[in-house]
Amino acid sequence: MLKWNRMSSDLSGIPQTDEAVLTSVDLYPGVQYCRNYSPHSLWHEESANGLLELVFMADAVNNILARKNN
Repeated sequence: MLKWNRMSSDLSGIPQTDEAVLTSVDLYPGVQYCRNYSPHSLWHEESANGLLELVFMADAVNNILARKNN
């Protein structure tokens, strides 16, 4: 997932604040077991990454709008 996570951050232009999210290494307790046992855990991991990107994007848009109103 490293390639996709880095590409997503590059496309959005918003840097990721946590290197573990980009590299998908030691993101949560039991990651080694869960990833090998259930691909569904990867879906949760990437969904959480997407939610985090959405929050960063909302913050960036809010900063732009706040500057326009001042």
